[in-house]
Amino acid sequence: MSQTNVRIRAEALGLELDGRESIVAERLGELERSGFRFAAAGGSFELLVRRSAPDYRAPFALIDFTAIVGKQGAGASSVQVMARLRVGDVVLHTAGEADGPVQALDRAIRTALVPHYPALRDVRLVDYRVRTIDPHQGTAARARVFIESARGDERWCTVGCSVDIIEASWQALWDSLELPLLRDRDGHHPQPPARPVRAPHQAPHHSFLHLWGP
Repeated sequence: MSQTNVRIRAEALGLELDGRESIVAERLGELERSGFRFAAAGGSFELLVRRSAPDYRAPFALIDFTAIVGKQGAGASSVQVMARLRVGDVVLHTAGEADGPVQALDRAIRTALVPHYPALRDVRLVDYRVRTIDPHQGTAARARVFIESARGDERWCTVGCSVDIIEASWQALWDSLELPLLRDRDGHHPQPPARPVRAPHQAPHHSFLHLWGP
């Protein structure tokens, strides 16, 4: 994306770049070369702009997480995620359990964050999509994950990409939870289009509900 297009898109969101167009455009290029796509992920684009600001402060950071998948015979599988996060100078240890690893991770993260950011109680998942890119790589192919989130009338879509589908999901989930906190911080709540639009030549997105859980 050119610097001009970056500026136009940021202005459409009501965000000022103040000369940071080249920084955002360079970062966009790096991420898109690794498989990210921002045309349909307005939330992640907005975060790139916000994170480029000199006064940006991350409301939280993930230190690490561990996912344990359990299954007995023909019964349903269950996943437990243990995570460590940092909010300010506080390190939080938390856990979440669900039928799918992404939902378990979401529960663990929210358990840690909601006491610090009660507004996240109102943020909900609207849609979750996965698309395999470079499928010729087989099981080493990268996964591109889109998460569409909502809070009241607000809608936003975020993206993640990795050879590890849980890592890609985490990237999109992280953006989906951080964006409303940054909007609340500055009182600015744009409502860009959120739902990915598929061009005719693209392969369809797939919904892996077993990853999210029911």
